[in-house]
Amino acid sequence: MKHNAQTAFTDSACPNLSSAAPSLKANDLYKLFQDREARDTCNFDYTLNIDGTTGTLQSVAVKALAGTCAVPAPLMVPTGAGVTGATSEQLGNEPVTYWTPANGAVSSVTGGMVWGPQAA
Repeated sequence: MKHNAQTAFTDSACPNLSSAAPSLKANDLYKLFQDREARDTCNFDYTLNIDGTTGTLQSVAVKALAGTCAVPAPLMVPTGAGVTGATSEQLGNEPVTYWTPANGAVSSVTGGMVWGPQAA
């Protein structure tokens, strides 16, 4: 593999990147920027529902404190956990990102994700 300045930069800036960096057209990059800007403006509020007995996360409700929000909110959970009521996205070997509506709808979390201090 030929090692050039761009490869060297990518290796130093993203040491944990385990898949190829995606290449996007200018219009796609602009759309990503607009969506990110909209997410920043939405001021998301995450409400967690924790089972009082087991301490596991049962569900997450997300709403936009700024009113309505046209873009979904990111929700990340550990490997092995899953989310229903959200769209999943995974790039290469990276962890799955779930995109959940920011309208107060509940997204259920599966996989026994313990929330809070764990017993030693």
